[in-house]
Amino acid sequence: MLLDIKNSEVIEGDIFQKFAEENKLPPLKLNRDSITVTPQTKNILPEFSVNNYVVFEPNQIYILGLSQDMESFKKFISGNKEK
Repeated sequence: MLLDIKNSEVIEGDIFQKFAEENKLPPLKLNRDSITVTPQTKNILPEFSVNNYVVFEPNQIYILGLSQDMESFKKFISGNKEK
């Protein structure tokens, strides 16, 4: 799976957990397209102890399932390494 993330808001896991428990999104800066939740180690649920990525639109998610998808992805990565 690939996520199209260009301008992510970075939030610490413990802060995000507090908002998640209230079923709310934390306040975000303008023009953000996603949230990256950074891991914490103390007093936190296991799901917030690793990097988590939240995107806001379904078209930001690409599921690579076909061998054709994988080949296209390899070409894309190779092209970006040369830059």
